[in-house]
Amino acid sequence: MLILFIGLIKIIDNKLMCNNAFKMEFNDLDNFTNHMCLYCFDTMTGGSEPWNNHLDILRWNLKVTNGNRIQTSNNTIIELDYHHLKSLYNANLHEDDILLKQFSSKFYLDTFINCCDDARRCCEDMNKHEDAKGNCPMLWDGWTCWRSSPPGIAQQTCTDMTQFPFGYQPAECLRSKMTFQCNNDGTWHEIMNPYYGRWMPRTDHKQCGYLGRDARLTYSTIRLVLESISLACTTIGLILFVAYRLYTQFRLQIHVNFFLSIMLSAIMNILYEWFVPRAHLYGTNMEIKNNPKACKAFTFMFKDLNLIKYVWMLIEGFNFHHMVVFTFNDLRRYKIPIYLFGWIVPHVLMLAYMLVRFHIDDDDCWTNSIGYYEFIYITPNYLCFAINLALFINLVRVVVVKLWLSNNNLYNHYMKRHHFVKTALILMPIFGLQYFIHIIPPGDPTETCDNIQIGLLYLQLIIESAQGILVTITLCFLNKEVYSCVRKSISSMESNTILTSNTISSETSK
Repeated sequence: MLILFIGLIKIIDNKLMCNNAFKMEFNDLDNFTNHMCLYCFDTMTGGSEPWNNHLDILRWNLKVTNGNRIQTSNNTIIELDYHHLKSLYNANLHEDDILLKQFSSKFYLDTFINCCDDARRCCEDMNKHEDAKGNCPMLWDGWTCWRSSPPGIAQQTCTDMTQFPFGYQPAECLRSKMTFQCNNDGTWHEIMNPYYGRWMPRTDHKQCGYLGRDARLTYSTIRLVLESISLACTTIGLILFVAYRLYTQFRLQIHVNFFLSIMLSAIMNILYEWFVPRAHLYGTNMEIKNNPKACKAFTFMFKDLNLIKYVWMLIEGFNFHHMVVFTFNDLRRYKIPIYLFGWIVPHVLMLAYMLVRFHIDDDDCWTNSIGYYEFIYITPNYLCFAINLALFINLVRVVVVKLWLSNNNLYNHYMKRHHFVKTALILMPIFGLQYFIHIIPPGDPTETCDNIQIGLLYLQLIIESAQGILVTITLCFLNKEVYSCVRKSISSMESNTILTSNTISSETSK
């Protein structure tokens, strides 16, 4: 009866109870929705940001219009009508409307429409529920609906309107909390808003930019650290091969090219991670959303050099397989085709990928997926892995047969198993078998709350980024030829030191 009585009073007063941060009163739900929807629009299109197209809208000033009107560049006044916009949106006719086509992508358009829907729903809920005595009343703060709360700090999960500048919506469990202080007198905490020139209730959204971003920054930091260590290791390995002139042998030339492909890939991974997604997350630039040609070129080179690395991993696997299975068959006669396959074929494949990109999806710095067309880039990587896996299995078969045929006593069986396990572990990084875990589709650190999936994601990251470390240890630091050369250099340095010391001693004694 009390709720019915309150509803009758509202009807008599011809006014809704739709509390809002602007302290405005409304006589019907549509009027409230239009005004609050306009604030959502103003929030998303009022600045020079990559989520709007800047066609001909000037910043709307609530103090002057005090309504749901927008002034265009030719002084035309447009009244925002929620129902009209919603009908165009539902019919996918947003390009026909001067307001809706301000948004640069459907993601931002969806966020805007949802903001309008949330405002309307909040007003409806206010008129269905009575606030408890002494509590702060339900309130629409411009972005979020706050329920009636007792004095203290109210909080709730950051809403979509607080996340849209990132260009994605983090999973609910990964979002931080926004807070709103309810005073002891049952009123919401207010601050002076310089834009509107009056005291207004204010939600604290500061934490909303952190959690989803932090998950990706952690992922990015791990990649940068491991790629840097891999780069350092492969650089040392390459220097050793060149310094001791070990590259004169063709099989070691393949090692050198494999190292070089890993180095180039690591350099590009570090630069790309730092200047594109990481800078975007820190907010130092908006490269991904601004979509410049340089950023797309960066993404192209990032994928191109990764593909080259996979191809040289295949060549390295084929080289080892050939040495073991076909002992007396020299690969030097295939030198030119091998170099062409390692350095030219990946470029041809990536040029095809680039042409498809231009026609299918030329946005977001080429960082987003283009569906099945993405297999132009992905398939060669998986094909290299599949062929290497087949080569590894056949190589292991040959090694097992040779070991078991050599001797049959118990001790030798134990030594054979030990030698076999050691050989298999050494060869795995060369053949790239650690990438077996990549058969599971990679996730996104801010799109899942499943601990198993997150664990697999970081395991994939560590395996991929640490390839240079594993390969350098296997092909260089454990290489007998490199080890012998280093030992000779150390012995020579020690001999020279002793000789110099003896010479100085003899000169001193004279």
